[in-house]
Amino acid sequence: MMAKIRKMSALGRLSGKIGELVIRNTKGGNQIVTQRQVKSEKPRSPKQLANQKRFDLATWHAKRTCRDRPEDWKVYQRLAEGTDRSAHNIAISDYMKPPVIGDIDVSGYRGRKDDIIRITAKDNVKVARVMVRLLRHKGEEGMEGKSANQRLIEGGAAKPTKEDEIWCYTVRGDVQCKVEVEVRAWDLARNEVVETKDMPTA
Repeated sequence: MMAKIRKMSALGRLSGKIGELVIRNTKGGNQIVTQRQVKSEKPRSPKQLANQKRFDLATWHAKRTCRDRPEDWKVYQRLAEGTDRSAHNIAISDYMKPPVIGDIDVSGYRGRKDDIIRITAKDNVKVARVMVRLLRHKGEEGMEGKSANQRLIEGGAAKPTKEDEIWCYTVRGDVQCKVEVEVRAWDLARNEVVETKDMPTA
């Protein structure tokens, strides 16, 4: 159970525990009232333990970013402005939720230099970086069992565009074989996700 109490409530600036209730003051001057959680006697499940470990790492990320990465911390501070959330809260949320690679648009690819590959990448805070690699397709002769590095044709950074969440990669040279595109994205918390897609035959 949770309830938000607006400014100048009858509780004033009271915080802490009252019976089964926990009262917390937010930086925006509001109060959050929740029911006190009773510790379960049951052992926690592997999923619960994994979630707790990830939350602990998220807390560590927030503290480390505040201490060592001032430019990233400013992003969290800007997002916290005008809300009840702190930069610390947003940093934790960023760590807990990795970015998402949506559409990999290869309609502009013809196997030629300067062809454009468009990538949709989004995050609850900010996508920090998107990298693209063109790989010889696993089905090509001699490529079976080869690693991505062994199949590499070219790669580099995609650039953000003026369109929200859209990044573009410009092909550097002509390609005459069947290709698989690999896209990697990172957020400020350095969560990494990867997606691949078969390219149309040049």
